Amino acid sequence: MPDALAALEQLADRMSGYVDSRRTHPWDLRDRLERPFVRLTDHLLLNRTANPASMCC
Repeated sequence: MPDALAALEQLADRMSGYVDSRRTHPWDLRDRLERPFVRLTDHLLLNRTANPASMCC
């Protein structure tokens, strides 16, 4: 593939458009990748990239 980086950027843009078309508010994946943590306190961070799930019945 001559320009893989450009192809991946185009794919990411198209996938983001697809995901946004199915959501009530836009989902900025690049922002999550660039800033995965939100500072809650001086000693506690929230990981925005994790999706918690419970397997409990």
